[in-house]
Amino acid sequence: MGSAAAGGTLTTIVVDEKTRLLFPPSVRRRTGLKIGDELEVKVSGGIITLLPKLPSADDEYTPAQRRFIDGRVTNADEDIKAGVSKSLSTPPPK
Repeated sequence: MGSAAAGGTLTTIVVDEKTRLLFPPSVRRRTGLKIGDELEVKVSGGIITLLPKLPSADDEYTPAQRRFIDGRVTNADEDIKAGVSKSLSTPPPK
């Protein structure tokens, strides 16, 4: 561990011979990182920023659920343009 940087703790990590980054258990625990999680890498002015890759809606829903949601959004847009308000109480398919 090291000194505080921007309100956090500065930790040194090692790049191994296969150029993998090795995070100490304390860092994984504090960040909630789990095996298989993906990180996005941003490089700007020699500074490396790692951000958790957030799932997209396409990753969260089955194709049937996505079609249902897209259809409901399309219908809702049409209703709004027509000045109609409806309840969206029907659950999506599983």
